[in-house]
Amino acid sequence: MKRKKLEEILKKIPPKAWDKIISKEPEYLYFKDLMPFYHFGAFAIIMVMSGLNAYQLKGKAQEKYFPILKDILLLNENKKDYEALRNTFLSFYEKERSYKGKLKRVNNFFDSNLAKTMWKQENTHYFKRYFKDIWEELAFTMKSKKERKTIAFAMKCLGVGLIMKGCKDFDFDGIPIPVDSRIKHFATRIGLENVDDNKIITFFEDILKNVPNINMIHLDSLIWQIAKLDHQELDKYFEELGCKMLSKELKSIFNV
Repeated sequence: MKRKKLEEILKKIPPKAWDKIISKEPEYLYFKDLMPFYHFGAFAIIMVMSGLNAYQLKGKAQEKYFPILKDILLLNENKKDYEALRNTFLSFYEKERSYKGKLKRVNNFFDSNLAKTMWKQENTHYFKRYFKDIWEELAFTMKSKKERKTIAFAMKCLGVGLIMKGCKDFDFDGIPIPVDSRIKHFATRIGLENVDDNKIITFFEDILKNVPNINMIHLDSLIWQIAKLDHQELDKYFEELGCKMLSKELKSIFNV
């Protein structure tokens, strides 16, 4: 069964390779430059807000979203001021697609007790302790179901922020994979039929139950990066991770 084979492949990826996979994510790659300039509470808000509004983009996230937003956040002249951060986001999103909804999301979030509590934090302790509670409160704040893609992706971004800071032992269990076009493409590529979002979410949740020491952040990062690679690109990708033979194993479960 392909699911079992995929589980076996994932188990063979070493911890250092998983670290490298996460470090390749656009939200990690670009926003790590912001860390020296913002205290951690502000940085956590940046990670969450960028995840909440990562939809209807002008192009690829790694080209038209994260690097541009990073540059604007670096230009924020008062990085110690809450309202200055809000206004920096507003100035960016007012020029984006679906800007009305995105501006509303910025204000809903910044007006919330959740964001104001996050701002006060100087380190990762609060986020590690209350990670799942933050998920619940974020969905409530945004008047959304907690399983929705943008909520799940915002929590992934927050988790990536914690990992950047060296905090890895927070509880991500239960937070679903954010099902976007790449995740759907990968699901189809390994033979999942009738790939509605719930079926994909359940499929990958079941896989994680049998793969120790990783969570949905790891799995989503890997799949997002490899979903549309051709066979030659897959070889290069896994070679760079130091586990080239896994490329051949993975290709063996792809549909022709």
